[in-house]
Amino acid sequence: MVRRGILYTLCFGLLLTLGTGALADTPEGQPIEDPLVVYFYSQGCPDCATIKELLDVMVYDLPRGADDIAAYDVAEEGVLDLLVKLESAFGVEAPDIPMVFIGTADVFTVDSPEPRIMDAITRCARENCPSPLSLIAPKPFPWGDVLRLSALALIGLLLAVWQTH
Repeated sequence: MVRRGILYTLCFGLLLTLGTGALADTPEGQPIEDPLVVYFYSQGCPDCATIKELLDVMVYDLPRGADDIAAYDVAEEGVLDLLVKLESAFGVEAPDIPMVFIGTADVFTVDSPEPRIMDAITRCARENCPSPLSLIAPKPFPWGDVLRLSALALIGLLLAVWQTH
């Protein structure tokens, strides 16, 4: 009789844990530090200054303002590796500086018309696009799924033990 009470308590606790989402993964989407716009530039580049001026104007249309724009100087260590990864993820074949990545679908260079860049930023801000960096971020191990499956297996085992007694 005591075993049955313990078994019911364990099963109820596991089901309650699964039902409330205590073992759930973090929500889909970008962490707050992930920028909507990723901009690569070079010091002293006049075209880069033009794009920077445009981004300075567009910052007011972004939900988190300047936090939604990440600017990387290609002369700094590791930045070119990041640029190459993003170019690969976006399918860019002819890289250029400056380069602007917006959301997970748009990439622009200095040859891109300013209205297209502005439209892409406005659209992504409105639609809450994921960060361009999300395309190259390592995928986390799905611990929530493993825990859910383990809990369900434990419930099955406990029910099997209960049936034999």
